[in-house]
Amino acid sequence: RELSERHGRLATKEGTELVASIGIMKAAAQDFEGALAAYGEAYGIYGAMGKLETLECVHLQINIGSVRHAQGFGHRALDDYEEALCTLGRLGATESAAGA
Repeated sequence: RELSERHGRLATKEGTELVASIGIMKAAAQDFEGALAAYGEAYGIYGAMGKLETLECVHLQINIGSVRHAQGFGHRALDDYEEALCTLGRLGATESAAGA
């Protein structure tokens, strides 16, 4: 899938971190919908770049879970945390295999 024009301009590690930072600021201001939108955009950019299996995405998954928990959606937050743990496990397995 091709990156959109907007994503194309942001499709760098720094650009994606900037979008995620907007999510953090919106969450701090209790703009939970805005935070989820920013985190979703950052996650989409990483996905379009083929970089979902990264530590940065683990952080995004945790942040998304934290916002959902703050919204009162604990069951969805648990799903997000579980996905973050699974991604982290896959990253660890990849690193172990590379070091073997």
